[in-house]
Amino acid sequence: MAINLLKTCAQMSVVLSIAFGAALATPANAGADGGLGPVDGIPGCGGGTDPSPDGNFYVPGSLQKCNPGKADRQKLASVEFLEHCLKRTGSDFGTADLLQRLDDFRETLRGDERAELDHALQRSSDGGIAQCGDADESMASCENGAYLGALTITGLLPRFVSGICPQR
Repeated sequence: MAINLLKTCAQMSVVLSIAFGAALATPANAGADGGLGPVDGIPGCGGGTDPSPDGNFYVPGSLQKCNPGKADRQKLASVEFLEHCLKRTGSDFGTADLLQRLDDFRETLRGDERAELDHALQRSSDGGIAQCGDADESMASCENGAYLGALTITGLLPRFVSGICPQR
């Protein structure tokens, strides 16, 4: 059970970095409102730019470093907080507890959001998650991983994580 929980936590960490990371960066215009202006020939990021996995900020779509503004730094702090919280949560929650929180989160969604999540989960005819029918791992671990993947696809992962890791 401990191995399955660690595996689920590792999945959450990877999924979170994808959901918040540079791979899904919202394009920003270098030097636009919200980012610092050019300093020593390095342009401003534009505000709201995602940090790359190496912790630096780059002009979207390039390898050119940029100077982050307040919005950029706030986004980085938020990502770091949520990643830390997920690591802590992995040791605080059991596999079944995490699954219950995922189910509870699903129940709070609007009808259209819930339908989109259920579509991404690909439920079987008995209401279970289709990909977990023949899983080698525990059912709860498989369902946790499936939920996290579906939350990423639907863009709901940041909202779920914010609910279990409230910002202070």
